[in-house]
Amino acid sequence: PPPKDKGGFLARSKNSTEHCHVAVLNDLAKTSLPSSSITSGSKLDDSTLDSYIAKAMSQSKSGGLIVEGTSGSTGIALATLSRSRGHACLVVLPDDQAIEKQLILAALGAVVLVVPTASISNPQHYVNTAKRVALRAREHHKLAATFMNQFENPANVGTHYCETGPEIWNDIKERTNSRGNVNILDAFCMSAGT
Repeated sequence: PPPKDKGGFLARSKNSTEHCHVAVLNDLAKTSLPSSSITSGSKLDDSTLDSYIAKAMSQSKSGGLIVEGTSGSTGIALATLSRSRGHACLVVLPDDQAIEKQLILAALGAVVLVVPTASISNPQHYVNTAKRVALRAREHHKLAATFMNQFENPANVGTHYCETGPEIWNDIKERTNSRGNVNILDAFCMSAGT
């Protein structure tokens, strides 16, 4: 197993025997949850969006803002990358997600906007809200804001086609017997995005 370092953890890369620094989550227990969230039936007005945008941009060293609607995993990855590159990160999360996800996102420097769970056809859905936040940041505040759009971004599908798919296929080929039959196949099903 990889050695632990003070204040974080190290993990072994699959492609290397080198250890790579994955994340430092110092004092996670001291991280506070967002001070407010939007309650069911409330509408997000522009002044509320503006306050979240301003809070996120106060942390930006690059002037850039990454916005995403996520149930957690993609937001955690984006918060990690944003932090390492000096960008602000604003994550819109539905209220049915674990508090621990909010804590991790906040510890990684993301501003978290929690909204009521809603159908994707509802303008208040977390993905639709994230799109609206990014659009407002760009058009009203003239910021370099990007909505990552994990669910409809062709780069997401392309990455799975070019990277994840071949990785899984190569792993399956490594698990075949002398007759070419697969000995072991670990399968999984995901809801979307990552």
